[in-house]
Amino acid sequence: MKTDFSLEDITSELLDYVDKYLKTVISNTKRRYYRNKRRPHKYGIVFVELDKYAEDLHYDDPGLEQVLCQLIDVQGIKIPVLNPELADALRSLTETQRLVLLKNVVLNVPMKQIALELGVSIGMVEKHKNNAIRAIKRRMSVDEEK
Repeated sequence: MKTDFSLEDITSELLDYVDKYLKTVISNTKRRYYRNKRRPHKYGIVFVELDKYAEDLHYDDPGLEQVLCQLIDVQGIKIPVLNPELADALRSLTETQRLVLLKNVVLNVPMKQIALELGVSIGMVEKHKNNAIRAIKRRMSVDEEK
């Protein structure tokens, strides 16, 4: 078995093969990572911010967001949602319900601050959030039955 390698031994076919192999490994690792992240948590809803985890994966694949997820806009902040049924369910909410739910659950904005921004009581903000969660659960269970 040959143990000494020189630069002349490396062909373009070998480089192409190694490149494709590494991209496949990285892609499969990403898929496995996001599949584990998508397992239901609190409220049975999982949100993944791809930009936040891209550094952990040490591989930047431009355009991957558009393939794997849909973006939901919350006051100028684009939140990627991997599950298409969840994205549809979020879009079916009223603007206030979607705003309250995403700001509190995804962006970790306190209920008190959301109430001040909307000019309503904290109880009303909680009601919007609970109604949004109920609507999403109802919509998601109907989609699963189809």
